[in-house]
Amino acid sequence: MIKNKLKIIFVLFVSVTGYGQFEYFDWDNVRYGGRINLDISNRTTSIIVSPTAVYKLSPQFSLGGSVSVGYTKFQYPEEQLFNYGFSILSYYYPVPKIQLMMELEETFVKGDGLSTLTGEKFTYNYKYPSLYIGAAYRVRNFGFGLRYDVLYKEGEGLFASPFSPFIQVFL
Repeated sequence: MIKNKLKIIFVLFVSVTGYGQFEYFDWDNVRYGGRINLDISNRTTSIIVSPTAVYKLSPQFSLGGSVSVGYTKFQYPEEQLFNYGFSILSYYYPVPKIQLMMELEETFVKGDGLSTLTGEKFTYNYKYPSLYIGAAYRVRNFGFGLRYDVLYKEGEGLFASPFSPFIQVFL
């Protein structure tokens, strides 16, 4: 009973504060763009495209969200994976050309592979979280950087390494 009342109060609070913030929302502070992640090694090729929208809170801080879609292929064992996901991200600009970032991402993976022991085909269907910290060098609307997944576990996920280089563009 008390939990239900707390849920109702929480929903009302979020609704009222969200409505109050809407009247101060300035579409001129929204930047659209995206990122391409590449992971190429002797056993893995992974390409992920992520359209992104961020809201500039101040000259130094931005918050936003992203969706992603990608493809990963492993050479040995032979596997191919398709993924999609979403993320919440924040950017901090200590100086105009440097961007520090943090991103919480949830990725859903589907794919198939071939067992090296039995030769049988099998399928994947799982999800995993990632928490990235990273940095980029910005030149006009472009950023070139590297991010690190602090939740990375060897043998899980899409990447062969917790480090992932990226290129991003914002309009």
